[in-house]
Parts: sequence; C-alpha cells; structure tokens
Amino acid sequence: MTTAPWRTYLVRYGEIGIKSPAIRNRFEKRLIMNLEEAFLARGIEGAVEREWGRIYVKARETPEVLGVLTRTFGIVSASPAEEIPATMEAMCSEVAARSREIMGPNQSFAVRARRTGDQAYTSMDVQKQVGSAIFNANAEKNPRVDLTEPDVEFFLEVRPDKAFFYRDVYPGPGGLPLGTQGRVTAFIEHPESALALWLVMRRGCTVSPLAFEPVSEELREALTALADWAPGLKVATVRVPEAVRGPLARRRFAMEVMRRYTRGRRAYAVVVEDDFRGAARYAGFDEHTGGFPVFRPLVGYVGARRDRLVRAVGIGPLLGGALSGGDAEAPIPENVGDLAKEALFDMGSFQVTPRATRGPLEEARL
Repeated sequence: MTTAPWRTYLVRYGEIGIKSPAIRNRFEKRLIMNLEEAFLARGIEGAVEREWGRIYVKARETPEVLGVLTRTFGIVSASPAEEIPATMEAMCSEVAARSREIMGPNQSFAVRARRTGDQAYTSMDVQKQVGSAIFNANAEKNPRVDLTEPDVEFFLEVRPDKAFFYRDVYPGPGGLPLGTQGRVTAFIEHPESALALWLVMRRGCTVSPLAFEPVSEELREALTALADWAPGLKVATVRVPEAVRGPLARRRFAMEVMRRYTRGRRAYAVVVEDDFRGAARYAGFDEHTGGFPVFRPLVGYVGARRDRLVRAVGIGPLLGGALSGGDAEAPIPENVGDLAKEALFDMGSFQVTPRATRGPLEEARL
C-alpha cells in the first residue's frame, strides 16, 4: 500500500486576529491545542506550527485532514499548499511548471498574491511576473488573463523566508476556538439541540449538555454528527419522575434540574433549543434557572439561514417539523424542586463517539 505524501496546509483565522496581542496569543495556542487533540482522536499523524498571523499544519495528504481543519471552530479557511522559495525566479518557474498540468485550451486565469515581509518586490509585482510566466508556459493553449471570473486561479502567499503556492480554499466555520470562553450547560431534547450547541460552541463556549432519559435515537445521531466538531463530547442524563407530565411540567422540571446542574458545573448560562415559537412559549420559565441567563441561539435562524446551519452541522435527515409544543396535560408538581434534586442524585452519562471524519466541509458560511 502506497503511503500518502506529506503536505503543508495553510490555516486561516479571522476574528482571532482583531484581539489584543495577549488575547490573540492565548486564542492561537488554544486553536493549536484543539487541532492537535482532533488529530489525535482520529489517529492522524501531523504537526501544527504557527507564525504571526498564520498557522501551518504538516500532515499526510488525506481527506481526513481537511475534514478536521474545516470542522474546527476558529478556522475561517484552509488550503493544501506547496512550499517554494520566496524568490521571484523560483516562484515564476515553479508555478509556471505546475500550470502546464492545470491549464486547458482557451482557458482564462488569474494570479492572486499576498505578501508579508520586506522583500524588494510587491504583491502586484508577483502577480504580474508570475502571470507572465504562466502565459508564456502555456502559449500554445491560447491562454487569457481574466481577473474577474477566471477559469483557473493560482494563489501565492509570500512570507519573509518562503512562499506557498495553492489552488483551493476550503471554508471553515469561523468563530472562536472551542474552550476560549466560559462554560455553559445545555438542556437537550430533540435533534435541533445539536444546532443550538453548534452555535454556542462556535462562539468558543465549552458545553456540558444534559438530556432526559430515554434519549431518542434521533438525538443520539444528531449528537454523533456534532461530535465531528467537538471530539470527547459527554452528555449527562436524568430520569423524569412519573409525577412530571406534559410539556409545561417537563419544562419547569428541566429548568429546576438545569439550575442545580449549572451551579454544580460552575457554568455561567443555560442553553436551550427554543426557536422563536419556543422562546415566546417558555419565556416565563426563565426565573426557574435561579438567575442564570438562558441562551436561545436558534431564535434568529429561520428560512435559508437555518437551512445553511443544518447543512453545516449535517443533521438534515434527522429533523422533523416545528418543535413539539401543546398545552399542559397535567399540573406542575408543587415539589418539582425536590424532584429535580433527587433526579440529579441518580444522574447518568454517556460519551458521544464521532463518525469517521469525512472530506472537507462543503458549506460553513452562515
């Protein structure tokens, strides 16, 4: 069996770059730690390095690497790249030689270059001279330069001591690295919960989810999809007492459980899966979290925006219609607080195993 060659991957972040130097340094280190843990969990051999403004991954060239990079919070995009010398002569010759294999007859092309350092040339110089070399190397194919909608694009990122040539840019989820913000708890009951968890994870929060037993197969499958983004996801479970019946009673019981669970986990907020209908229905139950704020990240996700989120997380087939509601079938027990306390004494848990990592994410822009 042939072993895959080693390849350098450029990793780009966005929001991290606007932080103060101290915060930026801490967030970059956390992002690197998350990448290393994700590679380790999937048995991927590789190394993560960083320079100012950029992170590099060196790993075997397999689809699983891009699968991890495009499913790591904090990463805006990633590109498989080839490292070449940062001299104008080397860039012209190397890219022109590779263009012979890439360019087809009568195709248009463009060169996009970015430069960091104090070289004697500018980014515009790189684009002009490398573009001229590509044109001459493919003269018999009748090439054309088109900077607006080219058939083929050639990218160069020039650093002080080296340059990287790449063709493809794969989108990541953006946001902040997981674990850079505070801990939150989450009450999860339906597959939509995975969407809410994904959104708060994208903002860097560490999430401790809690579900009612028995946990449905649909929710387990949704959490398995979410574990692609957060290896090591662990879910706590509690049983619902017989005295708690009906949606409103279950919600009140859930909030009583979450108040105690959130305090025990030293978390700062509770996340729920409510859409705008659920927010209107259950807003009056917020006080039962004992002063902890309640996050409803799905309230603003409707229509095409929600569809993009569903595709990014990958749980479309698991979703039904609107979240279940309905009137209360039974009164709320007066001792619901005691019931919640007793339920937590008999709390269980299970570990979520991620699926085999797939190729690069197709869509992450929300």
